[in-house]
Amino acid sequence: MRKFLRILLKGFLYFLGLLLVLFIAFYLLSMGGQSVMKTVEQDIRLPYLLLDDAVLHVQTYGDTANPVVIVLHGGPGDDFQYLLPLNALSDEYYMVFYDQRGSGLSPRVEAEELTVENYYQDLDNLIDFFCDTGKVYLIGHSWGGMLASGYIGQYPEKVGKVILAEPGFLTPEFGREFQEKTNNFAVEFSFEALYYLAKAWFKSRHIRGPDAQAKDDYFMQELVYSPMKNHPLKDYYCEGKIQNAAIGMWRFGSLASQVIPRSGMNEQGEFVFNFAEGVENYTNKVLFIAGSCNKLIGPEYQERQMKVFPNAELVVIQGAGHTMFGEKPEESLKVIRKYFREAW
Repeated sequence: MRKFLRILLKGFLYFLGLLLVLFIAFYLLSMGGQSVMKTVEQDIRLPYLLLDDAVLHVQTYGDTANPVVIVLHGGPGDDFQYLLPLNALSDEYYMVFYDQRGSGLSPRVEAEELTVENYYQDLDNLIDFFCDTGKVYLIGHSWGGMLASGYIGQYPEKVGKVILAEPGFLTPEFGREFQEKTNNFAVEFSFEALYYLAKAWFKSRHIRGPDAQAKDDYFMQELVYSPMKNHPLKDYYCEGKIQNAAIGMWRFGSLASQVIPRSGMNEQGEFVFNFAEGVENYTNKVLFIAGSCNKLIGPEYQERQMKVFPNAELVVIQGAGHTMFGEKPEESLKVIRKYFREAW
């Protein structure tokens, strides 16, 4: 019996030793000079605006005399870099891009500041700052489309035209369907998934600043946009491959990506957000855009979602996935210009 216990103990110690060796090896092999970009708080060269209590990374393009278009990026937690193909519209419109609170190159904030109400207020402040005369045009992509919908439900009089490019969900009912379609963002276990998880975590351990959220931001960005085959969002993209997406990013907002979705869930973990409340008061035409490749929240899904508005149209960009503005910029811009030029 004692001999058996000694053998068992020795085997256990060998196992611990192997784990330690693997840990050290992964840590050393993951050293690659990776870094996280500074926010406007740490780099004064970056353009920003102070609006009430929020500091936001903002970039503008075009003539201020032209109609104002504000672009809302996806996430929560993404930034507007991947939407910059839309700045081609600056020949006719004054384009405003901004990183939402706690995301991209906007400063990192505490969790209690990351609320949908604050996001609505930030957007409202931007509209008041840039569009004091006339009505603003909005382009919202994914989560940004959800935010734009919720905003016009509250302030329909401030918005002239609005484009919703594949919003994730607009009502609690669509929210539950969205959760089912994406497996509630859970990654099914596989050795490939474990590899990408470990790779992202070990690489993030080498991040040194520029702030306390940098390590988590790097980890989540690596994990969310990893090319694993069983990624819960793979069917957003053509051929089910994230490699076909047009994703560019300065810096992910990890805390925002976690706090905001949780704030809209009930005790059962179901989404109760309602981004369609009040939209019946918005009678102008809303343009929905979807990519033909998106099997999760693409044309069929958006055709049902658009019915929450009194007046809506859906245009499908052929051969594009969820990031249609970067995948098919010419086709997308043609659709946007046509809608913006329509006289009502």
